[in-house]
Amino acid sequence: MNKHHLLTLFTAAGILLPAQQATAFTSPLPELADGIFLAPKKNKKGKKNKKGKGKQTDKTEALAKKIFSASAEQKKKAADFLEKNGNPDFHTAIKEENDKVVYAHLMTGFNAQDALALAMQEEKTQYFKLILKAPGVNVNKREDGRTLLYIAVLKNNYDCMKLLSEAGADVSQLNEQKCLAEAVYDNNIELVKALLQIPGIDVKQKGKWDKTLLELCSRFGYGKCAAVLLTCPDIDTTGYTPLELTIFKDNAKELQKLLKSGTDCNLKIDKGQYSTSIISVASSMGSVNCLKLLLSQPGIEVDGHLLFGPAEHGHSECLKLLLAVPGIDVNPLAWHTPLGYAVKNGYTECVRLLLAAPGIDVNKCKEGDCTPLYLASYSGYRGRECMKLLLSAPGIDVFKATKYGVASIQVSAWGEPELAELLLKIPNMDVNKAYNKDGVTPLIFAAKTDNEELVTLLLKAGADVTVKDAKGKTALDYADEDKIRELLGKK
Repeated sequence: MNKHHLLTLFTAAGILLPAQQATAFTSPLPELADGIFLAPKKNKKGKKNKKGKGKQTDKTEALAKKIFSASAEQKKKAADFLEKNGNPDFHTAIKEENDKVVYAHLMTGFNAQDALALAMQEEKTQYFKLILKAPGVNVNKREDGRTLLYIAVLKNNYDCMKLLSEAGADVSQLNEQKCLAEAVYDNNIELVKALLQIPGIDVKQKGKWDKTLLELCSRFGYGKCAAVLLTCPDIDTTGYTPLELTIFKDNAKELQKLLKSGTDCNLKIDKGQYSTSIISVASSMGSVNCLKLLLSQPGIEVDGHLLFGPAEHGHSECLKLLLAVPGIDVNPLAWHTPLGYAVKNGYTECVRLLLAAPGIDVNKCKEGDCTPLYLASYSGYRGRECMKLLLSAPGIDVFKATKYGVASIQVSAWGEPELAELLLKIPNMDVNKAYNKDGVTPLIFAAKTDNEELVTLLLKAGADVTVKDAKGKTALDYADEDKIRELLGKK
């Protein structure tokens, strides 16, 4: 191999020479040149060995043996390799997946426990798997009070969770921190699945408000999460009937059998302080197949209150099925309307479906309470998306007062170009109207926030620079930027 080929090889491997000098060098680790993938040996006839039904010997195991059982001569070659390359940093090599440098450091005695922690930190599973095989590694050693298994859970690193579990990692911290209950509360289905695979995980632990795992699912309409939990035979099902569990699993075939055997499709389930129908359970948990089956039953009772569950929990398919029922009331009112609940939780697809429903009242709320538009103002990014949909809806009233004495839409909405343009398209929009008791108009808000683009937009729309807020100040009084003061001064 000539000098040019060597330089090309190590440049591709991400190895830089000291002081960036292009001096060629020879790798002292030819046995690692192909990285973790070791070519299988050939038999005398030139064919690949076929052991264990064609499976190759575990490559990681073979590589670990080479690295952690290296001879003194091999270790010296590895040390020379690192020195010739300016002793590259191990952490950087892990991060950049520079195999040769990582292997060389491990061969020369880099602390395996620290290496394992770094591989976890950078979420490099291939190195984590390799370093786990180093002699003396303690899988239960804590980093800043946290076990590696707990860190893997926090990072949602399912591969490392599995590797640590197989290595016998202690699960006590996961149970102490109620990781399974937290995963259920977050509706993190993949994490729930991974945790259920870990021996010793406490499946009867309780989460927020001292609720069982299934109670959390029921409260938030996590039907798919409940179905995953029910694959575990030891899960706590206290308080739920076999019929409810069938619906949680969205098992329409089993439900069909129950209906054929005489179960009333309008059956009410006693929950202590209240009762609920089985169709309400299906719609609230997002059990689409069971809901379809129930809606097909002669005599099934359907009313607008069934819309609350799927709208609040984001089950758009169930909501669509219910909205297709002739004559259903799309504006029932509890604390909010179904539209209000969908907006509050930022479920844009549910909002679209409800806005398209004949007879929808986009402003309906309890007297003086929060309109859907007001709720959108407090629902983060997804709320902004809902706000765009609402502002395009016929009949929207942006100035309808709430019990807090402010308009349905917050003045801050003007700060976003897309929303500002939608607001200006609303018929009879008054750009000089104050949005709250402080008398803040869109133009005053724009001046306060140094929003030159919005100031220009509002002035073109006819905003009055002389309007004062409750403190007697105009937009010009609040303007700091020279360009904005110039714009306001010209009017």
